[in-house]
Amino acid sequence: MGGKRVLLADRNPRLGGSTPTLHLQQLCEQTGTFHLDISEYGNNVEWRFDMAPKLFLANGPLSSILEESGLVQYIKGTSVGNMISWEGKLHEAPLSDNQIKYCSLISQDERLGYKNILKTAFKDQKPGYMKMIKKIKTKVNLASKDSNDPTPTLTISELFSHNSLKPAAQYLLGRCIALHPTNSYLSQPASQTLERIRTYSVSYQDSGTQSPLVYPQRGPSSLMIGSHVLVGSHGGVVMLEQDIGGIGLDARGKVEGVVFEDRTIKCDVVVGSPDILPDRCTREGQIARAVCVLRRDECCVSDATLITVPASLGDVYVVVLTENQGVCPAGWCIAVVSTWVATPDENTNSSLLIDHHMDTTGTEISHLENILKPGLDVLGSISLKFFSMSDHWVPAQDSTPDDNVFLTSTLDASPNSMSLANELYGLYEKIMSLWTSEEQVSVSSKSSVKRSSSFSFRPGKSVKRSSSFSARQLTRSGSSASSSKPNSLLRD
Repeated sequence: MGGKRVLLADRNPRLGGSTPTLHLQQLCEQTGTFHLDISEYGNNVEWRFDMAPKLFLANGPLSSILEESGLVQYIKGTSVGNMISWEGKLHEAPLSDNQIKYCSLISQDERLGYKNILKTAFKDQKPGYMKMIKKIKTKVNLASKDSNDPTPTLTISELFSHNSLKPAAQYLLGRCIALHPTNSYLSQPASQTLERIRTYSVSYQDSGTQSPLVYPQRGPSSLMIGSHVLVGSHGGVVMLEQDIGGIGLDARGKVEGVVFEDRTIKCDVVVGSPDILPDRCTREGQIARAVCVLRRDECCVSDATLITVPASLGDVYVVVLTENQGVCPAGWCIAVVSTWVATPDENTNSSLLIDHHMDTTGTEISHLENILKPGLDVLGSISLKFFSMSDHWVPAQDSTPDDNVFLTSTLDASPNSMSLANELYGLYEKIMSLWTSEEQVSVSSKSSVKRSSSFSFRPGKSVKRSSSFSARQLTRSGSSASSSKPNSLLRD
């Protein structure tokens, strides 16, 4: 980055911060469950528990970051299905003709409107798009006061109403395909959601599988190994089990070094997690998680799948991973259930707990299990459950990094990586602009990573038809990705 050397430091014995990848024995040690006989669960080192799994689109923003950074060469992507649990039944997120036809959540009267939304996602790049939007606004009696306004703003809610879509179909498009974390998108311009739908659709075509969602083989450990190699090959250093004692500032108030226990390392910029400067961060609720171990033949799905469960207190996300992702022994699977807890619960500790052989925390475990119950009920018979409640920290809005110290947010409850990619792009732009102003380094000459105004592609330009995880690189669960050709998408 800008010709600078990079130092990666972590206070833990492994990279990953508060959400590392753990073997079963390590997970038991972290929870204090030393008397659990793990021999009945297979080889310990074959277990790789990802405490906060993140999925990304085959042709999405995080894929672009991995490709431009060079990390993609160390990753073998595996396909993950996308389903929704609606009124106790599992439904696949429909995108192709056949999927739409046989999806019971979309009535026969809604199919045409549903297909029109998918078509519109590609039409918004064509010259006649604004004329079409004006026509729709007029039909639903929501035209702008100024009839000569060349850019009428149409919300996605109005577009849904125009196409006579009911709540279930709206949820499929907005939350399962556009991957919005909340319903706030309904009042936003339709173009933002259409761009997300287009990205999902292109990823679906390029992946060559039944779902565009990707999870790295062997979990985030492959990313960590790739990061080690890249940092070392460019003259950087990786340091583990190193507590940060402080950050040194020069006379101008700029960072000049990071203080460790036995040394001080000089640097120009520091990027760290919220715990290094907690006074600059604010807590935005909490995240409840349950890491579950299941026998594969007793799980509700046969392959790796993301299941979104609508609930009254907020969506509950279930990520099921199997031996095909290289995270567990054959015959077993791992499921991570997570959701937002908007109001921080001061009575619940931010720690990891297990629901077996623990009497003193029974009330606390019952509380977490009740929060995650909609997701746990979907899974089936669960052999082991590890519960956790963690605070979600974000940099304070009024925190201006004049000292060149940049803080990140902790991982959120959603398994999709949209917010993570946007945060990475934002940090990259801030740091590169800092070096540009101080050292006259051209961002465009140093990297080709670019960010669009709202998502991964620049508006007004055709979607890039290349992917970091194409059909040749993406591994389907149990078979080759190229052995099955997806149905054609709806286009004009």
